[in-house]
Amino acid sequence: MNARRSAAALTAILAIGVLSSCAPARTDVTIGGITVSAELANTPEKQQQGLRGRVDLLADQGMLFELGEPQSTEVWMFGVQIPLDVVWIRDGEVLRVDTLNPCVSDDQDECERTASPRDVDTILEATAGTFAQVKPGTKVER
Repeated sequence: MNARRSAAALTAILAIGVLSSCAPARTDVTIGGITVSAELANTPEKQQQGLRGRVDLLADQGMLFELGEPQSTEVWMFGVQIPLDVVWIRDGEVLRVDTLNPCVSDDQDECERTASPRDVDTILEATAGTFAQVKPGTKVER
């Protein structure tokens, strides 16, 4: 009987380990007193996928793209089904916040692309309206 309990306990522990390793890495990001739990888009594949295909996003959640070296980049709304606030960040400071509409067209050429205001090292995407009151120059805390 003890062997069965031990085996069951070991199975449960392994299952918890496997399930927790499947959860995306997250970090809290605070801008202007507003905190979101951001999924890390920490691989080229995750960065390319972004929030494409998601049908909802909780008000206190988002996705953080760390680009490394500052660079000029753009956000593409192809396949994104929810409106987003895109926060362009460099050196821990907000450069601009854009609110972008979803693009559900099957023709990717019809979907909006929005360029960064200048070179950025980080992009935060969150539910539209989350950062509506945030101004350029606001500090980003992690």
